[in-house]
Amino acid sequence: MEIALGVAAILVSIGTYYLGLRHGRNIATESYQQGQRDKLVDEYISMARSGHSTGVYSLATLGLEILGTDAAIREAIQQMQIRTGTDPWSGKAALVAKVDLVRFFRYVREHKVNFAHRSVEDVTQAVMTDTQGA
Repeated sequence: MEIALGVAAILVSIGTYYLGLRHGRNIATESYQQGQRDKLVDEYISMARSGHSTGVYSLATLGLEILGTDAAIREAIQQMQIRTGTDPWSGKAALVAKVDLVRFFRYVREHKVNFAHRSVEDVTQAVMTDTQGA
């Protein structure tokens, strides 16, 4: 009986240890992702203050796809809008509402999209077509 109780206590200790490790990794990952997001937001703000474009072109040059999720990118863009008082999408947010922004910005980078020659709507359609074909 005492041996079984001792073994159970050891197993609970080991389980607690591994759960703590996993939790610590999750916190570290979240912290890293938040740091990446904050860095991109600060870079956008710096571009806006120095007179660079604050529109879609600026979003495209940041490499937002490294944030890894659509939600993280949308949160970063929301922070950009709050902190600059300008709309990073230049009124075109509705066009990308149903598009995965990781795919959108990856497409922009891989195809070297120049928004002076291509519209957000055109790129959105291309990304959606690309996604459906995959």
